[in-house]
Amino acid sequence: VEGHISVKPSQLGLDIDYDFCYENLMEIVGKAHEYNMHVNFDQETYARLQPTFDLMEKISETYDNIGSVIQSYFFNAKENVEKYKNFRLRI
Repeated sequence: VEGHISVKPSQLGLDIDYDFCYENLMEIVGKAHEYNMHVNFDQETYARLQPTFDLMEKISETYDNIGSVIQSYFFNAKENVEKYKNFRLRI
């Protein structure tokens, strides 16, 4: 069965501690990688936008099965599409 996972970094600790969230995401992405599954990072609010992209970039140093959502209503959506074009993006 092909599948993918969508995660909300705030639900994995982003608002509590960046490193805690990173550790949780690494565990999830690592397990998903074992099963050849993609993990999509949801973009929740503008305040969490850059920290979520930072997590995605950091995790991509180890795993390639990740991507993100680009919220088209964010004023910098076009720039983010260009900047993160090497990731699997959903708009």
